[in-house]
Amino acid sequence: MPRGRGRLAPVQRPRPAQPPIAALCRFPGLLAATTLAALACATPATGWIRTELYLGRNLPDGGTLSTSDIESFLAREAGTRLGGWTLLDARGHWIAPDGGTVDEPTSLLVVLHPAGPDDATLEELRRSYARTYGQQSVLRVDAPAGASF
Repeated sequence: MPRGRGRLAPVQRPRPAQPPIAALCRFPGLLAATTLAALACATPATGWIRTELYLGRNLPDGGTLSTSDIESFLAREAGTRLGGWTLLDARGHWIAPDGGTVDEPTSLLVVLHPAGPDDATLEELRRSYARTYGQQSVLRVDAPAGASF
């Protein structure tokens, strides 16, 4: 063997870091508390209602309401009376009383609320929309929901 060359020293490899869950396993009480806290935050509360109002945007004169028309209506009529809502664009399809089919742009208003005063506000909003824009009806769907914020 030539001079200066011998056996190579073994390579020192760093130990891989422990995954966070492994560290928690050394402290079972901490693991249990962390798990329970995460589940409590993720568990939806019961007693909520999800209300959907289907706001058709075709007008009797052949015109169509824009999304900004709907947003203005909601700002004016719902304003601060509701705690909040989500407005989605949708397409409606239904059979008219004369047997013809109707396809129309629709705004879907979704409100999560506890049972109580919001029910009356939503019903007033529904009637006001139908009256203001000459709608035959406004579909309302209520379903129990679990929610957490």
